Amino acid sequence: MGTSPPPLVAFDTNIIIGLGAGEDVCLDCVETLKKAKLRPRLIITDTVAQELVAINGDPKKNASLRKCARAGLTGLHQRGFEFVRLQPAQHGIAAVVGDALRNHGLIDHAERNDSLIIAEAALVDCAYLVSSDKHVVDIDQAEMNRLLKAQHVGELKIVRPAIIVRQLGRR
Repeated sequence: MGTSPPPLVAFDTNIIIGLGAGEDVCLDCVETLKKAKLRPRLIITDTVAQELVAINGDPKKNASLRKCARAGLTGLHQRGFEFVRLQPAQHGIAAVVGDALRNHGLIDHAERNDSLIIAEAALVDCAYLVSSDKHVVDIDQAEMNRLLKAQHVGELKIVRPAIIVRQLGRR
């Protein structure tokens, strides 16, 4: 019998900005995952990368936020993150899944990128999406996973970074 591949863990934009800001809970979350027995692969999806680049390049954004986005983005490889690039057809699938999440009222219609981040994480079979965004972590996860399954993409669990630290850090 072969061994299972390590689980994928995707990260929301706010966590990467938190890493760039040096927020303890975000740093502790990443370190806890890197020390975890299953050695998960830490990934960034297309929408997260695009949001970080957009924040960094937007002169209308707060200078501190831009600095944190830039620091978070530039420090990803040395922290062990991988960029997972979707194929063109996968972008279409993610858009359909994201639309379904919004159309079913699981994510507010104004939060298109949040629905895409969830959809992309599910599409690449992530086990977890780490976020501190209230309307992402407060989603009805049972209903979300029913919808993801109906869309023929993977189910996932959305967790706050403090939960990762609390649950995995005590082992």
